Amino acid sequence: MRPLHPARTLPAVMLLAAMTGCGSDDSSAGVESSYDVTATDSECTLEKGSIPAGKATFNVFNEGSDVTEVYVYGHDGDEFTKIMGEVENIGPGTSQDFSVNL
Repeated sequence: MRPLHPARTLPAVMLLAAMTGCGSDDSSAGVESSYDVTATDSECTLEKGSIPAGKATFNVFNEGSDVTEVYVYGHDGDEFTKIMGEVENIGPGTSQDFSVNL
Protein backbone atom coordinates (compact mmCIF):
# COMPACT_ATOMS: atom_id res chain seq x y z
CA MET A 1 0.00 0.00 0.00
CA ARG A 2 1.15 3.50 -0.78
CA PRO A 3 0.96 6.16 1.95
CA LEU A 4 -1.40 9.12 1.84
CA HIS A 5 0.31 12.48 1.31
CA PRO A 6 -1.04 16.04 1.55
CA ALA A 7 -0.02 18.45 -1.21
CA ARG A 8 1.17 21.73 0.27
CA THR A 9 1.84 23.70 -2.94
CA LEU A 10 -1.90 23.95 -3.60
CA PRO A 11 -4.76 23.72 -1.11
CA ALA A 12 -5.18 20.11 -2.14
CA VAL A 13 -5.08 16.69 -0.62
CA MET A 14 -3.77 13.84 -2.70
CA LEU A 15 -5.02 10.32 -2.20
CA LEU A 16 -2.94 7.38 -3.31
CA ALA A 17 -5.12 4.32 -3.48
CA ALA A 18 -3.47 0.93 -3.60
CA MET A 19 -5.34 -1.43 -5.84
CA THR A 20 -5.36 -5.16 -5.30
CA GLY A 21 -6.94 -7.94 -7.28
CA CYS A 22 -6.38 -6.37 -10.70
CA GLY A 23 -6.87 -9.03 -13.32
CA SER A 24 -7.89 -11.66 -10.80
CA ASP A 25 -10.80 -14.06 -10.88
CA ASP A 26 -12.15 -12.50 -7.69
CA SER A 27 -15.94 -12.44 -7.88
CA SER A 28 -15.99 -9.07 -6.10
CA ALA A 29 -14.27 -7.38 -9.07
CA GLY A 30 -16.76 -5.15 -10.84
CA VAL A 31 -18.92 -4.74 -7.74
CA GLU A 32 -19.26 -1.12 -6.69
CA SER A 33 -17.93 -0.32 -3.25
CA SER A 34 -17.98 2.89 -1.25
CA TYR A 35 -15.06 4.28 0.76
CA ASP A 36 -14.97 7.19 3.19
CA VAL A 37 -12.11 9.67 2.85
CA THR A 38 -11.49 12.32 5.52
CA ALA A 39 -9.47 15.35 4.41
CA THR A 40 -7.95 17.87 6.81
CA ASP A 41 -5.49 20.71 6.28
CA SER A 42 -2.56 18.35 6.83
CA GLU A 43 -3.60 14.84 5.79
CA CYS A 44 -6.01 12.62 3.95
CA THR A 45 -7.25 9.39 5.51
CA LEU A 46 -8.82 6.50 3.61
CA GLU A 47 -11.01 4.22 5.73
CA LYS A 48 -9.46 1.07 4.22
CA GLY A 49 -5.89 0.16 3.35
CA SER A 50 -6.48 -1.23 -0.12
CA ILE A 51 -9.17 -1.15 -2.77
CA PRO A 52 -9.99 -4.00 -5.16
CA ALA A 53 -10.39 -3.55 -8.91
CA GLY A 54 -13.83 -2.42 -10.02
CA LYS A 55 -16.02 0.62 -9.53
CA ALA A 56 -15.26 2.53 -6.33
CA THR A 57 -17.14 5.51 -4.96
CA PHE A 58 -15.22 7.83 -2.65
CA ASN A 59 -17.18 9.84 -0.08
CA VAL A 60 -14.88 12.77 0.69
CA PHE A 61 -15.45 14.75 3.89
CA ASN A 62 -13.46 17.99 4.26
CA GLU A 63 -12.80 18.57 7.96
CA GLY A 64 -10.12 21.18 7.19
CA SER A 65 -10.34 24.97 7.06
CA ASP A 66 -9.41 25.30 3.35
CA VAL A 67 -11.04 24.25 0.08
CA THR A 68 -9.46 20.97 -1.01
CA GLU A 69 -9.18 18.51 -3.90
CA VAL A 70 -8.73 14.74 -3.83
CA TYR A 71 -7.06 12.65 -6.52
CA VAL A 72 -7.03 8.87 -6.92
CA TYR A 73 -3.79 7.67 -8.49
CA GLY A 74 -3.32 4.32 -10.19
CA HIS A 75 -0.38 2.41 -11.59
CA ASP A 76 1.37 3.68 -14.70
CA GLY A 77 4.11 1.11 -15.09
CA ASP A 78 5.88 0.83 -11.75
CA GLU A 79 4.74 4.22 -10.44
CA PHE A 80 1.51 5.62 -8.99
CA THR A 81 1.36 8.54 -11.45
CA LYS A 82 -1.80 7.95 -13.47
CA ILE A 83 -4.76 10.05 -12.29
CA MET A 84 -7.77 7.72 -12.23
CA GLY A 85 -10.23 10.29 -10.89
CA GLU A 86 -10.50 13.51 -8.94
CA VAL A 87 -12.91 15.82 -7.19
CA GLU A 88 -12.27 19.56 -6.76
CA ASN A 89 -13.55 22.52 -4.76
CA ILE A 90 -14.66 20.69 -1.62
CA GLY A 91 -15.33 23.48 0.85
CA PRO A 92 -14.59 23.31 4.57
CA GLY A 93 -17.21 21.32 6.44
CA THR A 94 -18.72 19.88 3.25
CA SER A 95 -18.57 16.54 1.48
CA GLN A 96 -18.63 15.36 -2.10
CA ASP A 97 -18.71 11.93 -3.73
CA PHE A 98 -17.04 10.72 -6.91
CA SER A 99 -16.69 7.35 -8.60
CA VAL A 100 -13.70 5.78 -10.31
CA ASN A 101 -13.27 2.57 -12.31
CA LEU A 102 -10.13 0.91 -10.98
